[in-house]
Amino acid sequence: MGGVGYLDVASVTGSSLLLGETVRSRLILIAFFLTFLFFFGFSTTRLFGLEEDTLSQVAYWKIITAPHLAGSVGVGATKAGLILTLGPISEFIADPLKPSFLLQGCHAILAAAWVAIMAQLALQLGGPWAGLTVVFAVLASGVVTEAFVFGNSVLYFVPFFLAGLWLLAAKTQSAAVACFGLATLFRVEGVAALAVLSLSSAFKKEFRTALVAVVSALTTLCVFFGVAYLVQGDWQRVDAGKAAGYSYDFASTFGWAELKM
Repeated sequence: MGGVGYLDVASVTGSSLLLGETVRSRLILIAFFLTFLFFFGFSTTRLFGLEEDTLSQVAYWKIITAPHLAGSVGVGATKAGLILTLGPISEFIADPLKPSFLLQGCHAILAAAWVAIMAQLALQLGGPWAGLTVVFAVLASGVVTEAFVFGNSVLYFVPFFLAGLWLLAAKTQSAAVACFGLATLFRVEGVAALAVLSLSSAFKKEFRTALVAVVSALTTLCVFFGVAYLVQGDWQRVDAGKAAGYSYDFASTFGWAELKM
């Protein structure tokens, strides 16, 4: 009888845990869809466009598809992720300067993913009220809204970076490495996450994860600077600055020009 009672308790406990996971998953899905609808609706009634730096990435895509134009445009630091994402999307848009449902939909998905992943992390740490608080706090701060309206690199970088943190917490290191690598394509500072992950894994003697992180970092950096070279056609222009068309002395990806002063 005692054994049967024990099994009954274990069964009820397992069912409760499963129900809790189901409820959390549904809350996150609800947060995602409501946020998506908010931003997609927002974009159809408010000013929506791309900032100059983001528009330049579309121009850089045109250069990659027409190599003889290399070095002809230098109004913004090259960001491989934006070039390889917005470039193909722009082929289906009549005028990138005007709002389009395709681009607005893609950006609304990214904004919704940003909010939903933050809510998921907060929910895991502090429960439903913490997740709900984060949703309202993030939306009220205007950070996601600003990134969405201008379609800048932050809108692409943060969701992938947060997804990497989420997957890392879930002990799925390979998927986390992939997300950090994708985030780095949009903002090269993301390589720091891969460096930290590689070092921490090496200290814990998880050499496979450390090796995967190193390979991902090197591959991502090669793509990032390879695309920049294809756009500028000269390594001296890859570091941006006046050589790439800027009107001020330094605008480099890493701030090297500032360090030289």
